[in-house]
This record gives sequence, C-alpha cells and structure tokens, in this order.
Amino acid sequence: MSEEPSEPQGEPSPEPEPTPKPKPEPKTSDTWDSLKDIAKIIGTWAWLIGLINGSIGVLVGLVNLITAGIFSGITGLSFSTLITTSTYVWYIIGGAVTIVLSLVIVLPRFSNKCKNEDWEFLLNDVLVLGSFRFPLMLLWGALLSIFGFYVWGGVGVLVPAFMLLFAGPEPYEWTE
Repeated sequence: MSEEPSEPQGEPSPEPEPTPKPKPEPKTSDTWDSLKDIAKIIGTWAWLIGLINGSIGVLVGLVNLITAGIFSGITGLSFSTLITTSTYVWYIIGGAVTIVLSLVIVLPRFSNKCKNEDWEFLLNDVLVLGSFRFPLMLLWGALLSIFGFYVWGGVGVLVPAFMLLFAGPEPYEWTE
C-alpha cells in the first residue's frame, strides 16, 4: 500500500515576497554617448540660429529693397527690377517666418527639450500619417531651411534631429 502524503500540521509558511526587479536602464549606444553633448549644445541654440538667420534675411531684404527702389527711380521700372524687388520681398517674408518659427515653435518644442535632454519627447513628437510616424523636428528644420536666408537656418534643428533619429539612445520607430 502506498501512503498518501500527509498535510503539514500547523499554519502553512507564507510564501516569500518576490523582490522587485530594478528598472532596466535604457540601452544607449556608445555612438550616442559620444554625440549626446554635441546634439544638446546645437539643439539648445537652434532657436537662436534660426533667429539670427531670420534677422539677417530681413535686414538684407530691407537694405537691398531700399537700394533697388532708389535705382529703379533712376532707370525706370523694368522686368529685371521687378524680379530683383520680388527677391528682396521674399527675403523679408522668409526672414519674418523664420523668426516666428524660431520663437514660437523651435524654442519651446525643440531647444528646451534638448537643453533638458528630453530625448523621449523629441522621438515621440510625431505627425502620424497612416502607420508612418514622421518626426516633427524634421518638419521644423525643413521649414526653417526653406524660409531661411541661404538655407542654413534649419541646420540647428536638423543636425541634432538626424543624430537623434539615426544614432540616438534608442532606435527610432518609423512605423506604429
């Protein structure tokens, strides 16, 4: 005959509480560790780069528009004067847009986040197009480049953005 196991007498011993597992540190690559400080510095000053770029555009546009106005009074209104004048008007409009973008969007949504090293916000601040996640920092950098004076207005946003997207602390998820 087989004996059935007897139940232990007395109170059962309490199960030991599981020890909480420490949160794993986010994996960072050695590349990001070497680029993080550069991205932080450039990103922190990106709004100022855009502001300077826009100010130069407005200043160049105004000075040249005044100059073109003086000479068009002497030579008369011609097609080349009209093209030149419209180019300088574009410098003024583009500079104004660059200044507004730098102060209203880039400073609070990009530069302050770079300064605080809030990389997670920047990686998740996206425009969702179907299942594609387009990073808004690329849009802001592209707009600053398009409206900026000789394209360099967006460099302060685009350089850290590309560093963050392609060598950042975690791989960027382009799709949901």
